[in-house]
Amino acid sequence: MPSTTRRRLLGALGASVALSGCLTLESNSYELGPVDGEWRMDGRDAGHTRRVDDGPTEPATAWRTEFDDVRGVGTPSLADGELYVPADAVTETARSRYRLYALSARDGGVRWQVPLRVEPNGAPAVSADRIVVGAKRSVKGGRLVCFHPRYGEEQWLYDVGSRLTAPPTVAEGVVYVGDWSGRVHAIGTLAGTVRWTRRIDAGEGGDRSRPPGPSTTERCISVRSRGTRGLSPSTLTAARSAGASRQAP
Repeated sequence: MPSTTRRRLLGALGASVALSGCLTLESNSYELGPVDGEWRMDGRDAGHTRRVDDGPTEPATAWRTEFDDVRGVGTPSLADGELYVPADAVTETARSRYRLYALSARDGGVRWQVPLRVEPNGAPAVSADRIVVGAKRSVKGGRLVCFHPRYGEEQWLYDVGSRLTAPPTVAEGVVYVGDWSGRVHAIGTLAGTVRWTRRIDAGEGGDRSRPPGPSTTERCISVRSRGTRGLSPSTLTAARSAGASRQAP
């Protein structure tokens, strides 16, 4: 039989976050209880395993939360009993078109919502104390935006001179993201400090990183270009920058 933890995880991910219509919290068909599973980023974890060990054989909708004139723009991330949902308000009259919502995975209640100011490009990456959203800030530029999970306070911004190719990956206090210029960025999650950047040129298998985003293990960061390129974190200090995060204008 599937474990209770896995039942709750899959039940939460299977619950409907309907981003259309008016804000409504329907009564639960049953009580979920604490949700202690996780799907912290695109691909579930830093290795992009995209799997859980087991789950319910007959998943059922536990709750439904609907929002007025809003559509989802990425898969929700699940961590510590909370769902983080990037969304687009669609209407031009909205004060802040793009937003990040934090919902209780137990009952779908909205804990907080914050404006993003830029268009998100997929699932947030969630560490123990930070939420990092990849976004498009212009036709040719990308941005990482970091929030605190408790109340959604913005912590830092990091601007990239080229479009991001996939949602970010977070592991061991570092967020990794690739861009269309072929560069991989490693940014500290706590304060947005640049750990290093590394360009993958055509001689190393490609001129740009491609979806999915970087995946990591304890010894290697794998980046997909025209082939898959493995980078060792310990050998990338030559490209390291001592600068702090760059603030948006």
